[in-house]
Amino acid sequence: MNDTMLNAVSGIKTHQFGLDSISNNIANVNTTGYKANDPQFKTLFSRSMDSLNASTVTNNDFSYGVTGGSNNIITKIGNLKKADSDTAVAYTGKGWFVVGKNKEGQFEINDDDFKVSDENFFTKNGDFTIDSDGYLVNSEGYYLYGVNLGKIKDNSFKASQDPEKDYKELAKGVMKPISIPPQISYQPVETTKVDLSVNLNRTGELKNVVEAYTTNGVFNEMGFFNQDFNALANRDGDMIRPNNFPKADLEVTLPDGTIQVLHYEYGDGTSSQGKFHTIGQLQYLIKRDSGLDLELNRGQNGVIDPKGVLVLKNNTNTPVKVKVSGNFFERLHITGEMDPMNKNDYIAGTNLGVPSFTNTTEIFDPSGKKYALRSEYFLVNAGDGEGVQKSPETWNVRSYIHEFSGNRMLVSSEVKEGKIFFNPQGKADADDLKIPFLGEKEITLSLNRSTNHVYTESGLNNTEQDGKNRGEMSNIRINNEGIISVAFTNGQTEAIGRVGLAMFANDQGLRKVGGNLYALNPTTANGEVVQQSGKPKLVWGEDSNLKQGKVIQGMVETSNVDVADALTNLILMQRGYSMNAKAFTTSDDLIKEAIALKRA
Repeated sequence: MNDTMLNAVSGIKTHQFGLDSISNNIANVNTTGYKANDPQFKTLFSRSMDSLNASTVTNNDFSYGVTGGSNNIITKIGNLKKADSDTAVAYTGKGWFVVGKNKEGQFEINDDDFKVSDENFFTKNGDFTIDSDGYLVNSEGYYLYGVNLGKIKDNSFKASQDPEKDYKELAKGVMKPISIPPQISYQPVETTKVDLSVNLNRTGELKNVVEAYTTNGVFNEMGFFNQDFNALANRDGDMIRPNNFPKADLEVTLPDGTIQVLHYEYGDGTSSQGKFHTIGQLQYLIKRDSGLDLELNRGQNGVIDPKGVLVLKNNTNTPVKVKVSGNFFERLHITGEMDPMNKNDYIAGTNLGVPSFTNTTEIFDPSGKKYALRSEYFLVNAGDGEGVQKSPETWNVRSYIHEFSGNRMLVSSEVKEGKIFFNPQGKADADDLKIPFLGEKEITLSLNRSTNHVYTESGLNNTEQDGKNRGEMSNIRINNEGIISVAFTNGQTEAIGRVGLAMFANDQGLRKVGGNLYALNPTTANGEVVQQSGKPKLVWGEDSNLKQGKVIQGMVETSNVDVADALTNLILMQRGYSMNAKAFTTSDDLIKEAIALKRA
């Protein structure tokens, strides 16, 4: 009878423990990030019952009472709901947010150990906001710890210019409170390098050759006469295509009746064979054999006509009769005959054009002032992969810097020129240009990622540079890897750190400390202090990516309490409590009966 009463008492106490745990779950059904508990029971102790029949094969041991076995944490993820703050986050993988009381504290996780300089806690409640000092904190005022790249100092943001180094830092395990002051200014960064990828279409937009070869008002005659005819177009906008129209013939009749018949042909070979590629080579052949000149038309003052008209001209004192034929000259519109051709007379040909492209890139000085890096490109050789003298497609590039508000207000002390070569596979090869900028400084321009696709217009593929303008913070962004970035009004988005997370082999070993927080729970085993949860581990790998799950900005994890299960278990606990109470009263009645027997 006494055993019955003792069993009933333990049952009442234990079911009360179960009722308390489940009612606590129900009370926290709307607590953000709350993890429900699952109360488990176990027998109190047992006694051997050898007196019942020691020789039987049946176990006759007798269990006495019940007690609480555990109050396990249910670690399954709760539902996610939208939060009002951009700094609120939810994490869907195994692990906990790291928080602490001290804004000067540090929590470091190594491969085999961890170090703390503050009392740190762990939570699933990611409803963080920014306090008056710019720190990310929870509702209790505890600071969110995380990896801090240290780019923000005195409300100023300084870009590191090394994204690869940043991601290596983000993979480390040193966590400190994250601070994002509300008035961050992006400090200007001087431009020293520009990497342009342009597409240059050899059949694209045409520019007059005089404009293409004029720099600072000076026409580059040497450059012009080194121009290959395969890179020129006539006034109809048609490329000359000398490989298809190679024949250039002249018939010159001198005053004494002597007739010179001259045959020239575009293609590989020597001058003695009458072969030519460039304007200068054909000019030399004609001058050598007939005394006539092939040149751009000039005015009376000797200045080249800006229209870029190619003419066949007699600059000698000897009048001659000239007849021009051949499909090459027809493409240049230099046809027909002149009799006589006196000194300074000429047969006018076509206005020459060359495929070109121009782009302007913003660059910045140390104060953030904006300048324009202007690059002009024009075709000098369309390339020939079939001839004996194989030549790559070649573009001339001319770069200089001017005031951003002007077009030709030069800042550069000189205009730099270079070339871009394309192999048959379209791969670009270009030496970097060193462009003078503000005194002794210079900007390195790289064009090696350029393309020569003919199926798309000439244009800018991509621009990269290390210079940045001044900007103010516009918003905070947190990606799925937990990396915190700040977007600025200058169009830059820069990583400043990452949300601190830690995971444990045994979440059940964490100690509840209230406020929806958990703490490490050290114990002594074999004379050594160990953590019941196991040592904290990083949730990201050496590549800085999360090993599992993802961080979601603007969302929070709700309580994972299953209300239906909780109410069902609450009823079961209530019934268990009531039945144990009944057992207690039954035992009490039996004791009363026993006392009454003695009286009788």
